[in-house]
Amino acid sequence: MDLKILEDFLYLARTGSFSITAEERFSTQSTISRRIKNLENWVGVQLINRSSYPVTLTPIGEQFAKDAEFIVQRFYLARSEALARSESRSHFVTFSAQHSIARYFFLNWFKQIEEQIGTTEFYLKSDNINTCVSELESGTVDFVLCYEHPGVSAIPVTNQFKSIKIGDSMTIPVTVTNEQGTPLYQLPGTKTNPIPYMGLGPEVPLSWYREWLLTQRGLQPNLVTKREVSIGEVLKEMVLDGEGIAWLPEYIVRQDLKSGQLVVAGGEEWCVNLKVALYYKSNIINDTMKRIITAAEGLAK
Repeated sequence: MDLKILEDFLYLARTGSFSITAEERFSTQSTISRRIKNLENWVGVQLINRSSYPVTLTPIGEQFAKDAEFIVQRFYLARSEALARSESRSHFVTFSAQHSIARYFFLNWFKQIEEQIGTTEFYLKSDNINTCVSELESGTVDFVLCYEHPGVSAIPVTNQFKSIKIGDSMTIPVTVTNEQGTPLYQLPGTKTNPIPYMGLGPEVPLSWYREWLLTQRGLQPNLVTKREVSIGEVLKEMVLDGEGIAWLPEYIVRQDLKSGQLVVAGGEEWCVNLKVALYYKSNIINDTMKRIITAAEGLAK
């Protein structure tokens, strides 16, 4: 069994969309569909419900996804540990980041780092925050980049970790426009006509930050939850289809807001200001890491 097929399946399980999975996997929709079908033939049971959108997993598919996630994580953990022991790759710096940070923030930020310390070989992977933290704790990666909010921490505050605030962002409630060019949905909505809401799952810190902020500000939006997924790009596709509103990182929707495909669904009081933080273990620092940390602190001033 090709590991790529398991990864295709897990991406599809997260996104619920063959087209988005194909884009994320740098493949085509027909190729992804064929691979998933081959996987189902190999397993011997149906894993995907294709009759709904977003596509969902069958009960057997849900359990298979948990097993597949474990297998893939263990495979890459073994690879990372092997690379860490390899003298030929010992000079690589390893980063793990939340998906939207890896896709929209990291490269521009690291170019600024390299302007100060010179070209540096690195390995970057994107994952959910729980896996990122586990890899940092185990020493599998040198750095983790994640969103952070002063009121709610995604990474435990202990003497084990240090962090630097390296960027600013926010999550914004967005929607499409109606025929008059005004927001199709406008916060706070009404009790008689609540706004359809697409949210990040409860395991995603961005959802914690939103809930915390609304509580602190005494804001009570009238929402009815329609969808929950763990990847922001999937939520954006649903919003673009006119299904409702979603709070999304500014990095993800920046171009859509500029083009007018999306608009903000409320005033500034509904936006959540965030920081992008760089975490590292306080007791495991090599010379390259020290240079990166010094450069990052300089850029943050």
